[in-house]
Amino acid sequence: MMRLVTKMFLSNQEPDKSGLPNILLAVNVSCKTGENVKRLVDLIYDHVFELKHPRSRTQYLVKQKIPRKYLLLQNIVRELAVERVNAAKEPVLNRSKYTLCVQNKMMEKGVTFRDVEELEQATRFLHENGVLFHYDDLALRDLFFLDPQWLCDQLAKVITVREINSFAQRGQRSLCCCCC
Repeated sequence: MMRLVTKMFLSNQEPDKSGLPNILLAVNVSCKTGENVKRLVDLIYDHVFELKHPRSRTQYLVKQKIPRKYLLLQNIVRELAVERVNAAKEPVLNRSKYTLCVQNKMMEKGVTFRDVEELEQATRFLHENGVLFHYDDLALRDLFFLDPQWLCDQLAKVITVREINSFAQRGQRSLCCCCC
């Protein structure tokens, strides 16, 4: 399995040109035994505190201030996800519904984004921080996944079905890749 991952993802010299994330390293972990989980956590922790803002050589991302509107959007996205789940709907919205719902909820709270670009920038920030998933891929760019865990659960169902994925091995080992 590791050879296949290395061949397909880790050996790519220009992953961004292939639509892949820049994978820093891969660590085999076991959800069953806990093997290498602490190592992975330590590596992530160390790397996070070394990340600098892309336009600055001195400003660390961990110390960057987050606009109040972004935090409000985070709360609204979580609220929308809960509302949809409680209504037995998938926590996914298309672009127009996402924009409309967010703008309405922001106005209820007495705050608005200057324009659509500011909303898109805030949405990218939430995507980068795992609050929601929104991809710029042609097939996915109109979808906003309000609950990342829900999406991961849906993908896990597909990945772990032996008839679909011959690499599934009773959930004993998984590969975790650190991307930036």
